Amino acid sequence: DHLIQDELTERAHDIPHVEYDCKRCGATLTSGLGLVFLDHPSVVHFYYERGTDVRDCPVWEFVGFPPDRQTIRSMDPIEASVTYTAAGEVITLVVDGTLDVCSVQRGDA
Repeated sequence: DHLIQDELTERAHDIPHVEYDCKRCGATLTSGLGLVFLDHPSVVHFYYERGTDVRDCPVWEFVGFPPDRQTIRSMDPIEASVTYTAAGEVITLVVDGTLDVCSVQRGDA
């Protein structure tokens, strides 16, 4: 069990994440890109076209741990991507270090 936990912990460092600092209470919230961009219009539309309203489903149905869905593409300049899958198709958002979406790519899974 420890070997699996160590591998998952090591792989987690390769997954891009976002940290939010609350100016009110000082707490820090960490989230993967999959959750951050779940409400992006391109992602919402992608799922809607396939009969799913993202507001009606638990977030864990869309985002998960697999590092191939959330990847760091470059550190200089910072660029990362997140991929969502539905009905045998994928949509990938490529984002920069300020979390601006640079491109949206669609294809087969």
